[in-house]
Amino acid sequence: MPRRWLPGLLSIACAAPAFGQGGPGAGGYCFSDPSEPVVYFSAIFDTKLNPRVGNNAGPIGREFHAYIKARFGFTTNSNYPVSCGFHDSPGAAEANRAVAESRVREQKGKVVELDWKYLPDTAAATVSFDRPPGERNPPPAPQADYGFCLAGPFQGPLYVSDVFDAVAPVSIAQWNVAWLRYLGGKYGYKGTIQCENGTLNESRRVLKAYSDGARTAGRNIIEAGWKYDAAANTTPAVQKYCLQDRAVSVVFDCIKVRRAVYAYRLAHPTGTP
Repeated sequence: MPRRWLPGLLSIACAAPAFGQGGPGAGGYCFSDPSEPVVYFSAIFDTKLNPRVGNNAGPIGREFHAYIKARFGFTTNSNYPVSCGFHDSPGAAEANRAVAESRVREQKGKVVELDWKYLPDTAAATVSFDRPPGERNPPPAPQADYGFCLAGPFQGPLYVSDVFDAVAPVSIAQWNVAWLRYLGGKYGYKGTIQCENGTLNESRRVLKAYSDGARTAGRNIIEAGWKYDAAANTTPAVQKYCLQDRAVSVVFDCIKVRRAVYAYRLAHPTGTP
């Protein structure tokens, strides 16, 4: 039976995505899902964000999550795999983290302190100081118009793609199919894969976090140099035919046809589309 997390912790660290107070000289830290037997805590870091406005901790948490996934094979069923908190000073953050760690130990969990620190994002810091003082809502999220892909089970080599333009309409499912086909053809790879999207800056930072985690664990990083090519990976003709032909679309559920084709292509990455 999973351990229950004490509600009191919600008062000392915000669940990701979260908004909090941070700024030059201020402290922050992240930790993994406290309902798991092992809880990973980052080192204290300076966010460099404006303390007088609301700031989004989501991008920071995403990097920490990528790092512990690549380094430890971290997984959880929680909707909030990691959480991050912002505090008025490094000392306040340190004290807050100590309380959080004690709560984990009270619940018989294992605390693992890491040397991982968030590297401040100059662009995000600049945006935070360009906003009106007292603004509590975070700025609108930029368009997530870039993507990247990874592959490799924990303790094995980590395959990474280049960051590429996410040509609209974005279909991460198609990225997955094309990425797995490429890996199967070049490396004979048949394992787990994943593709993600974000801004150009965010994609580069998250991809670096994955690579840093894998490298710290002693894993090899294989830079495949691959980018998704929308022109070479168009929707199969069978799906278009199903959607465009009225008689066929009445007989078949075209959405299920599309899913079936997608599943087949994942299972046969080196075969003919």
